[in-house]
Amino acid sequence: MASNPINTDKKPNLTNYNNNYIHLHTNNNKVNIDCDESQSTNDIVSLEGSLRSSLESLRGETESGTEGGMDATRQMGTLPQGWDWIKADLYDNSKNHKPKHKLNITICKGGKTLAVKSLNNSPWSLYRRGIVDCNNDPHYQRVKQIRQALKQTTDQARIRVSKCYKTNYKGRIADTIHGFSTILIDEARDNVYSVICVYQDKEIVIPLSGTAGRLSQKQRKAGQIATGMIRAVTEKQGVDIDDLLNNLGDSL
Repeated sequence: MASNPINTDKKPNLTNYNNNYIHLHTNNNKVNIDCDESQSTNDIVSLEGSLRSSLESLRGETESGTEGGMDATRQMGTLPQGWDWIKADLYDNSKNHKPKHKLNITICKGGKTLAVKSLNNSPWSLYRRGIVDCNNDPHYQRVKQIRQALKQTTDQARIRVSKCYKTNYKGRIADTIHGFSTILIDEARDNVYSVICVYQDKEIVIPLSGTAGRLSQKQRKAGQIATGMIRAVTEKQGVDIDDLLNNLGDSL
C-alpha cells in the first residue's frame, strides 16, 4: 500500500542492535514552544487516510485469528532493513479509573532483540521537552505530522505521544532514546488500541488487541491489556516444483 514519500536514503543511527548499544546524545532540556504547527490540509487528510486504511487492513487480519504476528506487506511499506519483527505490549497499571499506559516495545534485528519502553500518558507539550530545534528535527516533524493527521478523526485526548526510553528508565534524561517514539491511540472500543512506532522518519503501524484468547491470565494479572506484532517479509527459500518440471524440456 502506498504512503507519503519518506526519505530512507540516510542511515539511521538510533541503535546498533547487534551490540545492544543505544545511541544517545545530551540536550539542555529546552522546550521550543514556537515550533511551526502549520501543514497542508490535503497532506494531513491524505496521511490520515493512509494510516487508517493500513490499520483497518491489519486489524482485519488480527481479528480473523492469525497467530504469530502479521505480515508487513499489508502495512505502509515494510519494516526497516534488517529488522525481523517488532512487538508491542500495552500495560495499564492504574489503581483508579484514569489510565496509566506503558508500552513495552521489542525489536528483533538479525536474531537479536532490543527492548525499550514508552510512557503514553502525558500531553503533547511535554513530548517537545528536550528538543532544541524541533523545526529542523526530521523525527519530531514526522511525529507531529502523524499526530495532526490522526486528530482529523480521533479525539486528541485519545492520542498519546511519547519518546522511548531504556527499560530501566527512572526519570533521567540520559535514558531517553532519540529517533524512536510511539503514538498510542485508544480506539474507544473494549481492548482495542493502535500504536504507531516512528523510527527516525518512518512509521510502523501496529494494531493492538486484548480480546479473549490474545492474552494469558498471567499477562492480565501483570497489568497487560493488549498486544500486537509485525513481522518482516521473508523471501521464499528453495525452488518451486513447477519450475523444475517446466525446465525438464530444456534439458532434453
